[in-house]
Amino acid sequence: MKKIGTMTFHSAYNYGSVLQTYALQEFCKKIAKESNCEIEYDVINFRLNIQKELYAIYRKNKNITNVVRNILTTPYKKEIEEKNKRFENFINEKLNITREYNTLEDLQKEKLNYDYLISGSDQIWNTTAPDFSWAYYLPFDNTKSKKISYAASFGSIGINNNDKDRIIKLLVDYDFLSVREEENQKILEKELNKHVELNVDPTMLLSKKDWKNLIGESKNELGKYILFYTLYPKKEVIELTKKISKILKLPVVVTKFNNQKDYFNNFIKKYNSGPIEFLQLINNAELVISSSFHGNIFSILFEKPFFSIKNGKKDLRLETLLKRMELNDRIVTEENIEDRCKNAYKISFDFAKKILEKERIKSREYLSKALEI
Repeated sequence: MKKIGTMTFHSAYNYGSVLQTYALQEFCKKIAKESNCEIEYDVINFRLNIQKELYAIYRKNKNITNVVRNILTTPYKKEIEEKNKRFENFINEKLNITREYNTLEDLQKEKLNYDYLISGSDQIWNTTAPDFSWAYYLPFDNTKSKKISYAASFGSIGINNNDKDRIIKLLVDYDFLSVREEENQKILEKELNKHVELNVDPTMLLSKKDWKNLIGESKNELGKYILFYTLYPKKEVIELTKKISKILKLPVVVTKFNNQKDYFNNFIKKYNSGPIEFLQLINNAELVISSSFHGNIFSILFEKPFFSIKNGKKDLRLETLLKRMELNDRIVTEENIEDRCKNAYKISFDFAKKILEKERIKSREYLSKALEI
């Protein structure tokens, strides 16, 4: 029996974070089953207090920003409570989680009895993230576990130069390294003088059929609509979405609460959507508009017409994704909106499906070797 423990952003109330955790867990279990290998797979339940605060309905810190936020949140309190409950249900029912740890010190005191420790995917190596911890670099001297990463990300801007020396020092101890962005792969290979694998996000390891099996029957009670999903939309992104809605004559559905911006649009608000409901909304949408990495991914996986929009800053993850899938023509800007809308539903996923199949084989080979399955 091989024991595997994974560290990742599994408990953030963020669709991509939770669903990528589930996908890596299920893919590893699938590899083991097909290889007649018994494994025990745990998601290490590492939950920083700051992360809990980030996703709390009301913020405890009473600065002016949080006071205003708390006031604006009140009308949607019940819906957001339902969403949070659905996230917790998913985490506890679909993920194989351990007991809870709240600090790096908690983990360092605990003897983590695993044969393999995985730094999972998502932006766990982004040292500027508000809920970052060095624990995601597996700095444990009290374990004999082999250290592995799978499609770990440094975030949209890449490796933080201020922390580069410490990062490299910690990554030297890894037995197998895999990242999600090509630029970071090249940097690490140069710094570490060793091979670093480039793998796709875990959500892409599961097929359309796998995801549909997870969500079950998804009745559409909204009719035809556009699903708009982005984390922190700028004003111009919202205006662009409104223009697309007007051109295509379709209402817009949103799942993300964005405070004051929500008071100045007529979007259909589905703030009670947990991970399952989010996937159902994608599955039933006529079109998806997203600046989110995972919003783009799930559009591709469900073979759903989509538009990718930039939300201000450069995003290496999205650039890598769309380039590799040959779907750069799905990028919409103020300049090309008319032409893009004329061909909104004309999209082929044939090439993307071929790439995904190759990537799944590649990831299987990498994980089988790293986990000695």
